[in-house]
Amino acid sequence: MVTEWHLHHLPVRFEGHDRPWTVVRHVVVDWPQWKVEGFILRTSPLRVLFVGRDGVRVTVTGLEVRGRDAVVRRTRRWRRERMLASGNWRGMPVFAADGRLLGRLQDLVIDAETMTIARLVVSRGLLGDLMQGALQVPVLRVSEDNGRIKIRRDGQTG
Repeated sequence: MVTEWHLHHLPVRFEGHDRPWTVVRHVVVDWPQWKVEGFILRTSPLRVLFVGRDGVRVTVTGLEVRGRDAVVRRTRRWRRERMLASGNWRGMPVFAADGRLLGRLQDLVIDAETMTIARLVVSRGLLGDLMQGALQVPVLRVSEDNGRIKIRRDGQTG
């Protein structure tokens, strides 16, 4: 398991090479499916390179691209649209099933093998995090209701 925060700025290298080629700029998340769609790589301001989740694997030393054909050139407009679609999740309020505010979405825990989101990390504020730690919620207990993230109690449906 790796967090989304740890994937940012992770070195990217091609399979069989030791030297890093670039770093991860952004993790693109497919929210309805709770999966990582792929990675936008840091390049020059005029170029946008994207590699899908099937073309990479996460190792202890970084992201390993399986081949040059896995890297696709995209437009800046595409990047802007993908960032808007998957981007502003950090800091979103997270609510309990009864409607009370639990905290704010801080990070995502990603299964490095399947590239799926396993848990959400919810911050309860500085004092709450220091005293109790951040809340880690399995995605099986998460639902979205009118753009709001809600945490279901165990055994509760919908």
